[in-house]
Amino acid sequence: ATGYRVRPDSGKHVEMLLKDQKSDEAARAGWDAYQRGDVATARTSLTIAAASPSSEPWVHYALGMADYAMREYRDAAGEWEKVRQAAPEFEPVYFDLVDSYLQLKEHDQASRVLRTARERWPRDPEVFNAFGVVQTNRGALDDAVKAFQDGVAVAPNESTSYFNLGRALEMRYYRSRRYVQQLRSWVSNEHDRTNAIENYRKYLEFGGPFSKDAQEGLTRLAWVPKN
Repeated sequence: ATGYRVRPDSGKHVEMLLKDQKSDEAARAGWDAYQRGDVATARTSLTIAAASPSSEPWVHYALGMADYAMREYRDAAGEWEKVRQAAPEFEPVYFDLVDSYLQLKEHDQASRVLRTARERWPRDPEVFNAFGVVQTNRGALDDAVKAFQDGVAVAPNESTSYFNLGRALEMRYYRSRRYVQQLRSWVSNEHDRTNAIENYRKYLEFGGPFSKDAQEGLTRLAWVPKN
């Protein structure tokens, strides 16, 4: 195993940027190497191409992909920030940046990127879901719940937000649980529990790749001891 972390849909995203743009020999050789899985060679060639003052945004994007695949997250973020500056309308790079900042545990940077994305695409549930994931990673479950609720509000027919909201509510529910000795029972936020169940069920109505996880969440919440 190579241990590389290749980004999903990288080829499609590069082609989006490459449209109507020229490429030099080093850039094309680097991208060809990346596509055949030779990430190290790709990074070398793309680094040469990106050093040119006239290098196109797609070159920096592809170099960021190679950097990320080799776990050079700081370098990847640097290249993708160049892409965001040169092509701010290119939405995929915002999510790539968020992933690189999460790998670096720079949650504030990830949040700033998503706030900018939210201004540009205020009706895109993927932006709200990504923001919720960032908040979950930093342990800010109240903010995560709010972000996923916003995702549901802007796209009520998109299933992923329901699953994410159910998961965040479940996590917040377990965080609230505590045993009160005087009462000899567990005390928790039952509102979060019932809402988590409701959102897991809603996700299952739509169906999707997380159906098994949603069902497991329902099972966990059904078996929570009351005392």
